Amino acid sequence: MFKAKFLMLLMGAMLYVNSAYAQMDISLGAVQRYFLANERAYQTLKVSNNNASKAFEVEAVLKMFTNLDSVNKLDKEDYKMEVVDNHFLLAPKKFVLEPKTSRAVRMVRTEAITDKERVYTLAYKPKEVTVKKGDDASPNKVVMGGISSNTSAGILVYVSPKNPVFNVSFTRDENGVTLFNEGNITSEMRMHRNYCYESSEGEGCMELPPERLSPGEKFFFKIEPHIPLVWTARAYDAFNKKLKIAPFE
Repeated sequence: MFKAKFLMLLMGAMLYVNSAYAQMDISLGAVQRYFLANERAYQTLKVSNNNASKAFEVEAVLKMFTNLDSVNKLDKEDYKMEVVDNHFLLAPKKFVLEPKTSRAVRMVRTEAITDKERVYTLAYKPKEVTVKKGDDASPNKVVMGGISSNTSAGILVYVSPKNPVFNVSFTRDENGVTLFNEGNITSEMRMHRNYCYESSEGEGCMELPPERLSPGEKFFFKIEPHIPLVWTARAYDAFNKKLKIAPFE
């Protein structure tokens, strides 16, 4: 399904080697960032070196998804991205992080808002820094190593269209609930680890998974017909809607 393939692509874009997120040498202090039309065009990110002994020179790599509108989101696997250098100003774009230190980075949107949502990935690519003693009286020399064993996790960046529309609807049948993003911005179904309900067949609790819905995308959630459902949809940290879905009769 689309979500699994999207996350697989995202992980491939974010991780420079295979590793658990907790082991990332370089991380950003967010999972995603949103730039909403008619709001401020800048945000501050925190970039951290989580390694206790290694220093890294890090450099920003920003990529934009280029074919989200043209693919069948349920079947297509080869989503395309391209490196973009002029859509955001990152200050600084390249710098050195000593072990267990962090630095604030200003991210400024420079590309004009359009009629469609744009989605990017941002990561800071690390190169290990080693200090080598000079053979003469000159100062120590800094040598940049490769990135084969160093890891970096990145984030998703969303830029809304000029007139963002938040609209998540649903239908229900005897098999479950279909959610549909009828708006023009990416929406997210909030995760509920312990959603509890009362139904005609008694009480119970279950987990509602998080789900990201791109504009025009559907998601089917299998659920017994007697169970009522209350699920919160949200977008861009600015919109939210509580979907109250009655049992199917």
